[in-house]
Amino acid sequence: MASISLIFVILLLAIVVIVVLAILRLRRGQTVSVPVCGNCSYPVRGLPTFTCPECGSDLREVGIVTPTTRRPLPPLVLAIIWTLILPVPAMVVSVVVIGVVPLVQETTMNVHYLAPSSGAYAGLDLESHSQNTVGSGIPIRPYELVFALRMNPGPAGDMKTSTMRMDVSSNRCSYLDAAGKPVEGSTGLSAETLRAWMAAAGVDTKKPQVQVEIAEIMSTIQSLLAGTMPSTGSIPFTNRGGGTSSNTSPPRWLVPSLGGFWLLVWLLGIIRIVWKRKPLPV
Repeated sequence: MASISLIFVILLLAIVVIVVLAILRLRRGQTVSVPVCGNCSYPVRGLPTFTCPECGSDLREVGIVTPTTRRPLPPLVLAIIWTLILPVPAMVVSVVVIGVVPLVQETTMNVHYLAPSSGAYAGLDLESHSQNTVGSGIPIRPYELVFALRMNPGPAGDMKTSTMRMDVSSNRCSYLDAAGKPVEGSTGLSAETLRAWMAAAGVDTKKPQVQVEIAEIMSTIQSLLAGTMPSTGSIPFTNRGGGTSSNTSPPRWLVPSLGGFWLLVWLLGIIRIVWKRKPLPV
């Protein structure tokens, strides 16, 4: 990581050096030995009027370039220089801003219910996605829950899987019923919702042992929604596994916002270069 940052710094410094050398070269290349037209560089010493005989320009508008005049660079050259120089302060300021804004921790927790005692299905996987600001002290609560119900293998050895998603912020659950039609509920996730989803997948939810398993799964869900770790006590499954993974990064909105800000700064600079070009002195 440090080597990559060093490479960026070297490249930025190289760009600055190239731009400075180009400006100096252009300045030297535009010097003249006699007064000339600011538009076409035609010698105008001794002219009785302010009209250039070569291009017809009014010398009071386009100016006269003398050996002591510092002729401004063309707008295209200025635009190129502005485009090459802007990334230097943009990167420095962006690094500082990213370092100041609190980081966001994305956490994914997986819980696998294996070999249920009822034998009505093969297992159930629960995946919890949560997001929290680092150092805020706020309990990590999920914003999405994903359920995957694995059915027992059929006569041909195929194993069907049914998926249900819950958007915690809107308190909505969605899954496909037995006919393959989408089902959406806005009453939140409850034991009844879980039972209806499992029944649509082909599980006999009237079995007492299945109802016990549903109650255990709901206990895990309630712990996750409360921002606490699920209990690992006695459960009606032969085995239960899982794990947690997390990733810390700047907020998702930060990088696009910085990109949009620097793009606006670049556009304003281009507009100023095009519209604020000063005429040469006469």
